[in-house]
Amino acid sequence: MVKWVGVLVSLRLTDSCYDAYEPMLELAANDPLIKTYLKDLQHLKNQAVTHELGLRGPFQNLLDKAAKKRGWTLVTELSTYSGGRRVVPDGTVRDEYLLARGWWEAKDTSDKLASEIRKKIKAGYPTRNTIFEDTQPRCSIRTAAKRASSRSASP
Repeated sequence: MVKWVGVLVSLRLTDSCYDAYEPMLELAANDPLIKTYLKDLQHLKNQAVTHELGLRGPFQNLLDKAAKKRGWTLVTELSTYSGGRRVVPDGTVRDEYLLARGWWEAKDTSDKLASEIRKKIKAGYPTRNTIFEDTQPRCSIRTAAKRASSRSASP
């Protein structure tokens, strides 16, 4: 899960197969991986890069290095079946047993992110531990987070 407050403040990878509410890795805003991501992203934006393939490198590097801290691997463009359909997320984070722990889908900065998310979900993309990212401070989808937040709102 990625939490956004103005800029990227933390990256959280969860172990959704065991305890969906416990983070397996959290990176604080002052973590060197986060600082490197922001610096690399700013460098590309200074070069007027706005397209998806041009901007996805910094987040891909961040996710790859964060996954490795947990002993997991980021595999790009790995096709999978979700909801009976073949989909190809930009990235799949897998554990040592080749189990998918999360997915990442990059979008252009000019895309309407909410619309793109709806299209991907309709196409069968996974919604559990999925990051839809366009380098802007937006959202991630994490089913467990929705359950946890709705549960904490109960009396």
